[in-house]
Amino acid sequence: MIKFLHTGTSKTNGRGRGLRLFRWGNRQLELWWFPAGEVVEDHVHHHAVVRLFFILGNMVFWSAPTGTKRKTLTRLGSTLRIPVGVAHGAQINRPSIFLTYEKWNESPTTIAHDIEFTDRNIQPIPGGVSA
Repeated sequence: MIKFLHTGTSKTNGRGRGLRLFRWGNRQLELWWFPAGEVVEDHVHHHAVVRLFFILGNMVFWSAPTGTKRKTLTRLGSTLRIPVGVAHGAQINRPSIFLTYEKWNESPTTIAHDIEFTDRNIQPIPGGVSA
């Protein structure tokens, strides 16, 4: 069931790599790695509710209409819930690893394909993000 995955073919954030570890019905588990300096541009997932489980590294995650709601992930076991259609993104400050547990409203593919970039102008800055 393991499948190799990669991110971002239509935007610049294409250096993320993943593995699909498990799929059962409309649920699946993916393991993701992103290098330092990567910016996961603001985007939404239309078909999956995602629960992110942080494992290693340092990343600043943002959401909310202006991108001002943010959380820095540095501790093993930190979690985030990303509902369907909620815009979000991240700046990777150190190489980072996390799991995504996904519940899909259709047959699962990967969150790397269930992605629509918002083109919101949220610029990463050292130590965080701003609107």
